[in-house]
Amino acid sequence: MKSSFLYFIFLGGLSIFFLQSNSGGRAAAGNADSTGSPVNNNQTCNTCHSAGNFGTTSSEIQILDNGTPVTEYTAGQTYTLQVTVTNATGNPIRYASQTVALLSDDTQAGSLSSATTTNTQISTLSNRQYLEHGGSGMNSDGIFSATWTAPAAGSGTVTFYSVGMASNGNSGTSGDNVSPSSNLQLPEAVASSVAEVEVNTIQLKSFPNPTQGVVTVELQARSSAEYNIQVVDFLGKVLENRFLEVHQGHNNIQLDLSNYPAGMYFIYANGEDQNQAIPVSKQ
Repeated sequence: MKSSFLYFIFLGGLSIFFLQSNSGGRAAAGNADSTGSPVNNNQTCNTCHSAGNFGTTSSEIQILDNGTPVTEYTAGQTYTLQVTVTNATGNPIRYASQTVALLSDDTQAGSLSSATTTNTQISTLSNRQYLEHGGSGMNSDGIFSATWTAPAAGSGTVTFYSVGMASNGNSGTSGDNVSPSSNLQLPEAVASSVAEVEVNTIQLKSFPNPTQGVVTVELQARSSAEYNIQVVDFLGKVLENRFLEVHQGHNNIQLDLSNYPAGMYFIYANGEDQNQAIPVSKQ
């Protein structure tokens, strides 16, 4: 009888420890993917949490570019990943969330950095990053966000999986409402084989685009002048800086991107009181 009593005490203590560790984030505790993704056979938090009085709970995923939702991503560009957990009735004490971004082979898509909302963290589990509640526990407003950098060119469609929970804060599994798994599919923006920018009589082209190394920039100048040609990465770092004398009319300028990693770059042509840029995808 005494041993049975001690066994139940042990199980109770183990359950409390498990629940408290999850309150700091499932991935952070080294437990599991609970986003409903294929990584963990589409499991979510509703395998444990249930019987809440907060009505239908949902988890909305948005990818924002300076506050504006996007419907496709540009390789290598930085966005804001924002997840909003809401419920229909009542006043939850706090909210929990977990979100992951995956490629078609279920590997991580892009990278997460700089969680920007309270009680939000970026956790790593099985070589994948998760945006989830954490820090001093769950958060009170249901908004979770961080910086997301899109993957390299040619990665294809990215799928975000997310689950949210409205919690009564009793450190147990009862009295909580878990959202269904939500997902957002974000296709990759496809660069044109020849990119072109034209202002007045100045024309700027680049080919091939995408490129594996050498790219030719065609500059149609309205007069002979000195031009500053720059290669800039997606973070704004100037990688190459040239000053060239160009002639009125058609000019060909070759740039070698072979030593740069795959991603999106911008070629700037500064001259004749104008500053023009054209995107180039390096594979």
